[in-house]
Amino acid sequence: MAFLSSLYYMLNKIMGFALFFVANCVIADESEAPILAIIDFFPFGFVLEGQKPQGMVFEIEHALEQLSGLPIDARLMSLPRALRSISVGQNDLLFSYKDDVMVPNVIWLGNLGCLVPLVVSHIDGGIKKLDDLKGKRVGYVGLAFFDSKQRQDWDLTLVKLNDNFIMLKMFLRGRIDAIIINNIVLNAFLANPHVLQELPQGWHKKLAQPLALTIYETHLSMSKSSKFQHMIPALKSAIIKGRKLGKFKRIFNQWGSKLGGHCFNRQELKVHQWLNKSN
Repeated sequence: MAFLSSLYYMLNKIMGFALFFVANCVIADESEAPILAIIDFFPFGFVLEGQKPQGMVFEIEHALEQLSGLPIDARLMSLPRALRSISVGQNDLLFSYKDDVMVPNVIWLGNLGCLVPLVVSHIDGGIKKLDDLKGKRVGYVGLAFFDSKQRQDWDLTLVKLNDNFIMLKMFLRGRIDAIIINNIVLNAFLANPHVLQELPQGWHKKLAQPLALTIYETHLSMSKSSKFQHMIPALKSAIIKGRKLGKFKRIFNQWGSKLGGHCFNRQELKVHQWLNKSN
């Protein structure tokens, strides 16, 4: 009898899980809103303990809903999953760098602002130009810009890491000589110290003036397999209107970037002081 009771209990659990799985698949198939994959990558999307998902792209999503009048289903997910799912059509929308290699099989809908990948080193590390990186241990986040675009160009000892939190902690402990981090992420860390409570006070004073690598546009894209392609004109129009109204600039500002996603020209990149506290 004990065996039969256990078997009955297990069958009920299996049936319950199966019904839950099927129900969720049906809901996903019948969704009336495109799914926006928000990468779990501070400050674009993240979760603090005991709180709901939040971040810069959630605020951009709210702005796009208001401007377009369309519903958008924003979901936080890992970087590999977000990139894979948009490329194969499992999700509909993505906020990312505009890069056909990193994000294939999508339709680019419009520029939401620009990011600048930076090399950040220790203030006493002697790294004044990019050539000084040769032979240095340089940390970077896998699948991010540096992974797909730049790492093959220099003679570097690379340390591939999972996220910016781990990378910054290792850097400040002296375990790596420099890191690759974009200006929005760096500014957001400086402006939101509560997300890095384990770091010592005044940690930013240990940073040398960063070196800019290039300029990169961030775009909203839609999967070429999405059933919501009829929404493309409205979303493109919303992006244009949002830029004219300064909505995306204000969102960038709120996350620590006084530059508001400004798209620099090449000369501006060379002369800008990226660690200026007014930024």
